[in-house]
Amino acid sequence: MENKSKILILNKNDNVGVALSPVKKGDEIVLSSIKKNIAVKEDINPGFKICIKDVPQGEDIFKYGHVIGIAKTAIHEGEKVHVHNLESRMALKNGKI
Repeated sequence: MENKSKILILNKNDNVGVALSPVKKGDEIVLSSIKKNIAVKEDINPGFKICIKDVPQGEDIFKYGHVIGIAKTAIHEGEKVHVHNLESRMALKNGKI
């Protein structure tokens, strides 16, 4: 099912976007700003991040054009990006991880 939900993507280098409305597993999201559609792999609430490009384990996560952390595991397009699969750069910088 195609979903016209809005996903905020501010920079061409971003590999995550922010859901501005709820998205459901199985929805197809139209990302007109980058001319791409993605299949949603799990329910994602507004304000949460969704992976818009596959990210290998250990690679940087970009949001709003800035690195916000690294992938703890491989993160696939359409999956939620959160503490279960993202290590914060702030925590790494402060020696907490």
